[in-house]
Amino acid sequence: MIKILQFGDLHLGMENFGTIDPQRGWNSRFLDFLETLDQIIEIALSNKVDIVIFSGDTYKTANPTPTQERELAKRLNRLIKNQIETLLLVGNHDLPLSPTKANALDVFSALEVEGLYVIRKPMLFQSQKTPLQILAIPWVNKNFLLSNLKDANCINETAISLLTNIFNDLLDKARKNQKPTIALIHGSIEGAIYPNLQSTLYSEELLFPKNWFFSEPILYTAAGHIHKSQLITPSEILTRKKLLPFFEKPQLLKEKAIFYSGSPDFIDFGEEGEIKCVALISVDEKTKNIYLKLEKLSIKELKTVEIKLDKETDPTQEVIEQIKKEKITNTILRLKITATEHQKKLFRETALLEVVKECYFYAGINWQIEKTESKKIYNLEAKTDEELLKIYLKRKKLSPKTIEKLIKIYKEYCSKDVS
Repeated sequence: MIKILQFGDLHLGMENFGTIDPQRGWNSRFLDFLETLDQIIEIALSNKVDIVIFSGDTYKTANPTPTQERELAKRLNRLIKNQIETLLLVGNHDLPLSPTKANALDVFSALEVEGLYVIRKPMLFQSQKTPLQILAIPWVNKNFLLSNLKDANCINETAISLLTNIFNDLLDKARKNQKPTIALIHGSIEGAIYPNLQSTLYSEELLFPKNWFFSEPILYTAAGHIHKSQLITPSEILTRKKLLPFFEKPQLLKEKAIFYSGSPDFIDFGEEGEIKCVALISVDEKTKNIYLKLEKLSIKELKTVEIKLDKETDPTQEVIEQIKKEKITNTILRLKITATEHQKKLFRETALLEVVKECYFYAGINWQIEKTESKKIYNLEAKTDEELLKIYLKRKKLSPKTIEKLIKIYKEYCSKDVS
């Protein structure tokens, strides 16, 4: 069996929901991401994998800080010292704006460390440790590829045409070698789902045809770029609950499959509810069977608490009571509150801060303001005294119960025989 660990979209340097660590002076989310990477390294070592394949977007930007580079290098060094081949695919976040400048990973290839490889262009990689070959496609910038073309439709069509030729050439080489073959790509594949549930059909990015990766001799495709874990086969797409069996034990893949491992840690609230994981792939050299096992990562969860305020209660107290019912310890917490404009004005967020201090990070409130009816033009001369009183009390923004009580008192008073 050839054992592979797949992950991607690390985005080191992403500092959303972080604070400055007072001891080191680093952003707390940078420390979180390093802890997640440490988990991944431990999974690779404990499972004695032969190869680690990283599907792109190592850093947040193409200009990582020396600290970010050093901390990544330390962890890569653990893999190399344990004789684990490591492939780093270049993603869009790793590329500078200018095609003539070095990308964020070029420093590792310049060092020429045995067992560590940076893939910056489409190629058929031959493992030095196993019989495996990997058809690798890093991020393709169509504008750099076809800089002389101006028509957007023409760029897309021509880019796909050029890439089809490159892909087919690599497939032909792979077939001739007659070795177990997997693909590694950073990009959007037809049919894949983004974390915000928008299909790649609406994306302006270059879209790779799905059937490319179901071609012989590709057995399995490890994909990066989309932060939602998903398994794409010719017949279905498995996400969230449908992926749960893969966390329990290795599953034999009955069809060719593309797996987006997703980002190992949360980038934004568009990913809330996703299970963050890495993939362990086992390739049977004789039967060419593929077994997939997912390993869940222990990270800080995103949590949105939705509250619809009751018009009869104190808005601040109601929100506090609702939060006390939730498990918020060590979470990145966001509140989504539905209220009227008047309730929002009455709300005291300072009183809330004491309650949310047990969460890891308080990301604030997303207010959903209910639309109130526009003021009506009343024909006052046609109204009774009771109707006029109701109009007056409503304009004072009294609660329905209070208005009801006052109207009752008014009726009782009117019913008395006042001399």
